[in-house]
This record gives sequence, structure tokens and C-alpha cells, in this order.
Amino acid sequence: MTSIPSSVADKIVSIQEWKNSQISNLISGTSSIKFDENAAALSDDYGMSQVKQAFAVKKEQYTAQLSELGKFRSAIAEMSDKAKGISGLNQDSSNADIKSAVKSFISEYNSFQQKFAADFEKGGLLSDIDNAKISKFSMERDAGNVFNGSAKLGFGGLSNAGITQNKDGTLSIDEAAFDKALASNKEGVLAGVNDLGNNISKTATMLSSDDKFLDHSQKKYSDALVWIEQNNPANTTKPASGYNNNLLSLYSTVANNKS
Repeated sequence: MTSIPSSVADKIVSIQEWKNSQISNLISGTSSIKFDENAAALSDDYGMSQVKQAFAVKKEQYTAQLSELGKFRSAIAEMSDKAKGISGLNQDSSNADIKSAVKSFISEYNSFQQKFAADFEKGGLLSDIDNAKISKFSMERDAGNVFNGSAKLGFGGLSNAGITQNKDGTLSIDEAAFDKALASNKEGVLAGVNDLGNNISKTATMLSSDDKFLDHSQKKYSDALVWIEQNNPANTTKPASGYNNNLLSLYSTVANNKS
């Protein structure tokens, strides 16, 4: 940080403290920014260092989030294809093949859930992106839907065949219960796993498609990064007071791009 001239230091100590809190709010995205022209004019060097810091932090943050959004979207698209492996099972499929396909799908689905789990924890890369949270919820809703196969398996659907959902959204299979249900009610088990596969495949396809949820979020973050690049003061000699409106725009245009 550039030091403040001693001749005006006593006049701007409180201003520095105020600006620190405002920049902190900007970086954390907790509140809007309201800058004082006189404050910025008194401490241009100090203010500019903070402006540059705010831009740098946001650029790094949004770059990381955009990258993770791309990975998440690709993984959901892959789940659509993997779900088709159980949606196509039928009476001609052997019990051994049905069980193998279901176990394989559950393993792949759980790997998908676990891979991105940390992203949705507090402070995670996707934790404040509404469309990502909606997508995660939608996948979990379909995986644990109690109506998957309920017409032939009874209320609770696949839970009556040993397939249940854990609190973290992953799936578990009780192989003994699955084998018993498959032996006594193959039609019901097939109805359940077909529903599971079809529902997840359709939802995953919709979520990962162009001009839908995740695509919209990626475009917003891409636009935000373009804006940051176009307005980045890192190589300018313009005084900080001239960036007051830019910082307001940075907060309103960029920090609010969370959906």
C-alpha cells in the first residue's frame, strides 16, 4: 500500500478505515459500495491500490467459477448418457446384467456427486450460483424420487428394492434386498430402474443444454470477465477518484451475476 502523506494523514485516517471496510464488502459481495469523492481525492494512491486489488480478486474468483461451471455442466451431460444404461434394461436382460448395470450406474452417479460436493459447501466455487444449486437439487430429486417404479413396487419405489438415497445425495444399494426383489418382482424392479434412468437422463440433458440453466450462468460469468478486462485499471495512471463509478459498476454488474 502506498503511504499517505503525513500532512493529510490526520484528516484521512477515518477515511482509510472506511474505505477498507467498503473494499472488504466489495470483495466478499456482502453489500453495495458508496464512495465519497472527497475521500478518494484525498488519497488517490491509496484508493487506486484498493481499486486494483478489487479488480484482481474478482477476476481470479470469476475465472475459477467459470472453469468449475464448465466442468460441472460437462459432468451432468455425461450423467445423461450413463443413465441411459439402465433406462434401456428390459425383460430380456438377465438378472445378473440388470444388477451389474444398476451397480455401475450408482457408482458413477455417486462419483459425480462426490466430485462436486465441496463446491456447494459454504464458500465453495458453486455455492452462490443459483443455477448450479438448482441443477444439483434437480439431479438429487430424480435420484431419490419415491415414485420411481412405485406403480409396480409400491409406495417408496426403489427403496423397496434396496436402493435408497443418503443425506449427501448419493445412492446406496442393499444387494441382498435387490436380489430378493429382482427374483420375486423383476417387472417392478425394471420399472423402477427404468424410471430412475429416464428421469435423470431427461433432466441432465435439459440442464446441460445450450440456452438453459448452466449455459446461462457460463455466459454471465464470461460477460463479467470481459467487463473486468475492459475496465481493469491495473495499467492506468487515472486517479482513484475517477474509478468510483467503475467500482459501483463492478459490484452491481459483476458481483450480482450469481444466477
